[in-house]
Amino acid sequence: FILVRRDQHLRGRVIGAHAHRAFEIVVYLKGNGLSTMAGRTWPVRENDFILYPPGVLHDQVNASELTNLCVELEDCGLERFQGLWHDPSGLIRSTAERLLSEFNSRETGWEDLCEGLARELVGLIKRQAAARRELSGKGDPFARALKLAGEREGRVAPAQLAKVCG
Repeated sequence: FILVRRDQHLRGRVIGAHAHRAFEIVVYLKGNGLSTMAGRTWPVRENDFILYPPGVLHDQVNASELTNLCVELEDCGLERFQGLWHDPSGLIRSTAERLLSEFNSRETGWEDLCEGLARELVGLIKRQAAARRELSGKGDPFARALKLAGEREGRVAPAQLAKVCG
């Protein structure tokens, strides 16, 4: 774990192409916009997160006022999951917010707690990636639809079900 920070950007703000020496997780808390990485552009909104490997150019254009958390990590093993993800459960967001709170508090034990929360964040992302692979794998489309509906407590759009079922 290196650092975590909260950024607030005004509507229309353009954050030009840049790269980091460390792995970056950007968790979107409020607002929407666009982010481009390696020639691919994604719309971003609340509860999305993007995984940026070290040295990869990326930028951001804000369609509205936008608030995000940026977490920088070393040797986290998330490089193969680069790109846009959605956090329907809110677990990624809440863990990142707890990480920020500990980082800013500097209370006794904050460094250990930050390390632990960063590891938790990595574990949650890997778990979500594994679930996505399971859902997109072969097998009974009805079973995949039931699994998705169960994981999201029934809050799933018909378009999402159609995508999962092929």
